[in-house]
Amino acid sequence: KSYELIPKMIRLSERLAWLAPLWRSAARSLTRFLPPRVLRALDFLGRPGSVSAAHQSLRGIFSRDECRHLLQCQQLPVPDDTAQHGIENITGDNLICQLELDVYMRNQLLRDSDVMSMAWGLELRVPFVDYKLVSAVVQIPEAIRLQPGKRLLVESVPELPDWVVRRPKRGFRFPFDQWFEHTAWSEMQSSEQYPPWIRQRPWYRRWSLLVLDDWKHRHLPTRNG
Repeated sequence: KSYELIPKMIRLSERLAWLAPLWRSAARSLTRFLPPRVLRALDFLGRPGSVSAAHQSLRGIFSRDECRHLLQCQQLPVPDDTAQHGIENITGDNLICQLELDVYMRNQLLRDSDVMSMAWGLELRVPFVDYKLVSAVVQIPEAIRLQPGKRLLVESVPELPDWVVRRPKRGFRFPFDQWFEHTAWSEMQSSEQYPPWIRQRPWYRRWSLLVLDDWKHRHLPTRNG
């Protein structure tokens, strides 16, 4: 989805660049009422469009302004969100690939896989990210590598039965939303007093704040008395 949505987001931001001040104003004044996805989209439209900014808007949990305020509340340094982190010379779909690998896969998917499997004593293997395979695949032109429907993968394994190829995509998730509504988790609250305009719904926003609060108390004891 990233390879389809991010180019569309960039084109839209270029066409509507003259409305950027309006988007910024709308995002800030309607924070209490807008769904998080819409808020992040307006935040993206309110600043110069870039692949990195679009990726942050698509994969992020909080808007840029929310992130800055949360870090300030925690007395943590606010990073320069214009930094490219060594990806200045990468363009097009390859840049989206790099961001997916460095940000989404490495910092979230692989970390979650490692933590959850090791917590239960499981030896998990992720063969598609074997470094030899990745090194070979990245040499393939993006027009072939990024064809819709994982076409390159499907055609490389002709033994796959049709029911596997045509099976709808299905994510793997935990019922956090139900736990927050119907279990003792409903009483879990962050010790930090965040402003009410930073909404804690859907569940993943509340969970992120609880994790941030826990991290601070574990690793920054001198700032908590």
